[in-house]
Amino acid sequence: MITKISKLIIRLRNFIQLLFFFIINSDFVTLFRSIINKKAMISQSGFKRFCIPGLNCYSCPMAVFSCPIGSLQFWFNDISQRIIFSQKINFIGFYIIGILSSVGIIGGRICCGFICPFGFIQDLINKITNKNINIPKILRLIKYVVLVLFVIILPLFIFDITKIAPYFCKLLCPAGTLQAGVPLLIIDKNIRQMASFITLLKFVILILFLILFLFSKRAFCKIMCPLGAIWSLFNKISIFKLELDKKTCIDCKKCENNCPMNINITNNIESLECIRCLECIKVCPTKSIKSKVEIFNKK
Repeated sequence: MITKISKLIIRLRNFIQLLFFFIINSDFVTLFRSIINKKAMISQSGFKRFCIPGLNCYSCPMAVFSCPIGSLQFWFNDISQRIIFSQKINFIGFYIIGILSSVGIIGGRICCGFICPFGFIQDLINKITNKNINIPKILRLIKYVVLVLFVIILPLFIFDITKIAPYFCKLLCPAGTLQAGVPLLIIDKNIRQMASFITLLKFVILILFLILFLFSKRAFCKIMCPLGAIWSLFNKISIFKLELDKKTCIDCKKCENNCPMNINITNNIESLECIRCLECIKVCPTKSIKSKVEIFNKK
């Protein structure tokens, strides 16, 4: 049963990605109003109180949900403020942590492979060249540094009431620059006039990643994504897993050559880097790689 479902999901992966991209960014009315009025507007959807399991900028004109990474930073910033002013801490952020943990326990980084809008954008850009240069392991550690420093430490311990801002979103995130910064700058003359050094910095980061996407699949996922860093910690304990039958494996390396994350699958199929895109299952000639739901397989 699990194998049949996996085969269906593999065939529909790109459609699933496209579907979630438009579900998450479906406020076309706000976009049209912004264009007509030449004024930056973002969706006021009531669904923005909910986080989606992927990286998608809150400030994108069409975004109807919130980004969990942005929400986490605002919560940590709020905690810092309340401690300074001796106020009662708001524990709503545990809802965000609960969502991230639940997704991670169920499928590890599976949402990176099937739901994340920015992951889908990376996949589309890479189709131009279909190249996949490996990213050195030391550079892949950057995402954990970004998670700890920009998502947790800076918002939690460096608080300035005049500059409340999610540091990762404000200084680094190329998804936010592409999905929110670019359209809002094009639409609104006032925002263009407010452009600063930080705007330039973020565009430099975006351009560098856009170039990288052409030569290495999922380069942002490999190097900088703090959301992927969180879910990677669940890969080895998640309910949904991949398994390799070494008895039938002929070591042809087709799975590794097709893996967007450049994982050494035959030696480390439970790698923290695995985004559970199931591309390895699709190309395995001996069907040695299979998906499994471990909770059902325990004896």
